[in-house]
Amino acid sequence: MASPFEVLTVTSLQIFEEERVDMAVIEVGMGGRLDATNILPHDPRIVKVSAMTMVDLDHTRWLGSTLSAIAREKAGIARRGVPFVLGPQAPASEAVVENTVRARVALSGATMRRGASVVCALPREEASRPVAPLPPPPQRVLYTRREGLEYDEIPLDLPLHGDHQIDNLSTALGIIECLQEQVHRGTYNPPHQITREAIVAGVAKARWPGRLEFIRYTPMGAEHSYIILLDGAHNRSSAAALRAYLDTIMRSPASSHQRPRETGGRIAFILSLSDSPPKTPLDTLTPLLRAGDRVAATRFSSVEEMPWVRPVDSEEVARAARELIGAEGGVWEGKMPAGDELESVLSGLEEALAWAVGDTESDLVVVAGSLYLVADFYRLTASRPHEFKYL
Repeated sequence: MASPFEVLTVTSLQIFEEERVDMAVIEVGMGGRLDATNILPHDPRIVKVSAMTMVDLDHTRWLGSTLSAIAREKAGIARRGVPFVLGPQAPASEAVVENTVRARVALSGATMRRGASVVCALPREEASRPVAPLPPPPQRVLYTRREGLEYDEIPLDLPLHGDHQIDNLSTALGIIECLQEQVHRGTYNPPHQITREAIVAGVAKARWPGRLEFIRYTPMGAEHSYIILLDGAHNRSSAAALRAYLDTIMRSPASSHQRPRETGGRIAFILSLSDSPPKTPLDTLTPLLRAGDRVAATRFSSVEEMPWVRPVDSEEVARAARELIGAEGGVWEGKMPAGDELESVLSGLEEALAWAVGDTESDLVVVAGSLYLVADFYRLTASRPHEFKYL
């Protein structure tokens, strides 16, 4: 019997064919080799380019417990005669990922290449300077074209925050370069060209809900507003990326043995994590939490037609948080309503938010740990549109 994702994948492909779309961007659901989206044929007339972003230990129950095993699954999207763009990888995993991808690519006859050259265009001292007020302005980056194409360097304004989004932009522009090179060789004739102007405008309009997304919260009748940062970080790698960004905007010290309050601001986190053994709350939260942080441990609602997705017990998340934030921090001790139905979960989320903004020592509220929690937070904001403004 087909899963809901498999049904949606086939339905989407049929709609794309009937509507005769010029180009479809197909994102793998999980892994790659055995994913429903990998039904696309090994035909360079249909699949023009494949790409792979950073690999991390996630979905280990299905993909394997090592980076090499997960990389092998993800590299299964490589196609014969089709370029394969490998995005920037973490130093600890880059070698094993590259070897695994190269082995798969060699078997499939594809050509592997790195993403495009994209760097921060600001001087180092200006790029690292704390930004106030929040949210910060778009990142100014410089895109250097590959040799042989029409232009060399293009300054871009990237609205997405964080160094990891520069890496993602590198991968996206690497895909575009592959398409443009096929146009130059005459092997691809799209109805519309991807011009320099289109790249500049497209990057400037980029928006990624739930990824370092800022919200202004003004409780009904309150005199002050609060800034909330929403991010779907749910594994060790994305938690480290979130913390690196927080360190930039809050001027938090690099050492977890120092109190963030001494050099910047204290953060109140609202967290919920998915139960995904062997990954533990301590594994995920170690790169994220620092001594002195404040944490409200909550949970997300049940996911329709995905009964295997469930939140870690909030008490387990709280225990891991206490171990990391120490006596200088604080954990929300509010009583969670029973059950995982949406109404009770949103009630608990409201209580957690009230605690977070009521903490006068916190300068920023961060909602993170799961995209399912992000979805619940969207439901909360939709129920009170006059109190929340997406920035």
